[in-house]
This record gives sequence, structure tokens and C-alpha cells, in this order.
Amino acid sequence: AAADFDWENIEPCLYASNKTKDLMHNILSKDMRESMTRMVCTAGAKEGQQLESASPLDIVFWMIHPVLDRLATAKRLATGGAKIKFGEGMGHVAGFATEDWTEYSYYSTDDLKCPGHGRNDLVLSGIPMLEWIERSVPGGNANMTNWDFYAATDPLQFATVDYIYDGFTWDHCSAR
Repeated sequence: AAADFDWENIEPCLYASNKTKDLMHNILSKDMRESMTRMVCTAGAKEGQQLESASPLDIVFWMIHPVLDRLATAKRLATGGAKIKFGEGMGHVAGFATEDWTEYSYYSTDDLKCPGHGRNDLVLSGIPMLEWIERSVPGGNANMTNWDFYAATDPLQFATVDYIYDGFTWDHCSAR
């Protein structure tokens, strides 16, 4: 079974960019990278492990989060009409068909909903935010809902986030 696991083809897709991949190749031996890839791909994690507030304590969070943020940003831009190539020969990023907020948790016994994850649930209270985000919601982040935060970080608006992505292609996944 180990011969069937093409870790060298999967490993580049674990990184948010070629820069991250190059860094990992410089600091980790080939054996360590293979072990890490096997661990990430075969761990017995259940859906939802990264959905609660302690998830940043899991090192895998820091590999997953920037990739998903980048993909979500690309999808939001595509929803606004941008034509974003996914990668060489991979077509274009599709925009969201709807921006409806799905409230669902497999692990909940309370009507399959998870407090804090709903569209209108209050979140982020007391966490320092960029000033313009706090100004976008009356009462600042003490009154901010998930939807308020989503709207305040709209990449189609000029000053919504304090970072930009230099591109949205995932060519490092098919570079081999």
C-alpha cells in the first residue's frame, strides 16, 4: 500500500505558494516532508476539527487557512465578475452561486446548528480589528456578526483587507 501513495505529487498541494514550498524544502529533509505529507493525508481527523476557536493551535491550521482564504477571495472576486484563471489548463475559478449562509453542524445535537457559526451570531468580541472594520459596524466588533465581518472584508471594496494576493493560480500543484 505504501508504494501506492505518491506523496511527492501530493506534497506541493499542501502549500499556499511556491515560496512556502521552497521554504519547507530548505528547512525539512525529504524524509521529514514525506512523513508530514503521510501524516496530513492519513490522520484520523474528523470533519469539524478546524471549525472551533482552538484550531490555530493545530499546526495544520496554518497550512490550510491561507489556502482557503485565497480560494474564498478568488471566488468572491469571481462572483463580482472577475475572470480568474485557476491554473494552467485548469479553467477559471467559479464565483459563488449564492451567498446564502448555511448553518449546519454534523456534531450538534441542537437542531444541527452550531452557536457562533450562524450568519447573525455575534463573533469576534474583544479581538482587536482593523479600525475601518470596527467602524463598519455600529458599536464596533462588540456587535459584529459573522455576516458583518464577511461584508466588511469584501475584496471588491477598495480598503477592506490589509493584504492582497499576487495571484490566484495553483500551478504548484501541477508543476511536476
